[in-house]
Amino acid sequence: MEIIYKRVADLIPYANNPRKNDKSAEQVAASIREFGFKVPLVIDRNGVVVTGHTRLKAAKKLKMQEVPCIIADDLSDEQVKAFRLADNKVSEASEWDFEKLDLEIKDLDFDLGQFGFEIPDLDEKDPDDGYYGDARERTFNAVNLLDVDLERTAGKYQLPTLSAENHVPKDLISFNYVLNTDEFEKGVHFYIDDYQFERVWNDPHGYVQRLSEFDCVLTPDFSLYTEMPLAMRCGTCIGPV
Repeated sequence: MEIIYKRVADLIPYANNPRKNDKSAEQVAASIREFGFKVPLVIDRNGVVVTGHTRLKAAKKLKMQEVPCIIADDLSDEQVKAFRLADNKVSEASEWDFEKLDLEIKDLDFDLGQFGFEIPDLDEKDPDDGYYGDARERTFNAVNLLDVDLERTAGKYQLPTLSAENHVPKDLISFNYVLNTDEFEKGVHFYIDDYQFERVWNDPHGYVQRLSEFDCVLTPDFSLYTEMPLAMRCGTCIGPV
């Protein structure tokens, strides 16, 4: 594997890159500034970026003239496209072991905040409710609690109230096709395997604009089974609200 240096001005970002990376480019720039450019970009034979779009944006922020690259000239056009998607996707499967992370962080004399870490100040405890502000905010964001309008909920479990609609769409498509279709005259349904649409629970703001382009959207729901424990059934009902 040969690493070569290419002029930043000669590299071409992939026009249809599906990964949004503007927010992380500043953090990657901080990492490069601190530790150097240690991970090469992967480009195709024409200089189009396969992986490393965020690093390229960071290099531009740092006004770098050249960056290390690997040319994936052994891959077909189809393999390049699949590799680009796979490289972005596999990182989503990783999770932090927070106990080990705490052990790694506590002895470091680095400002890890510049790399995107949120380190709570344990000396600044909220005297009113006993929660640490940053930790509470992360929890609220993780389950979209800031989007809950309590004036539109009802009952013991504060389930959302929805107004009845008489609209009947001409046709429906499944949610898992909404990013790859222009059939906006159809309605969108969620009667599919739960894992297919958990991403809309996790990132509703990322999908609301796209979904609004369709004729209508049916209310999503998770599958509930009578053999589930009551606590799980209740949690499934109110968790994604």
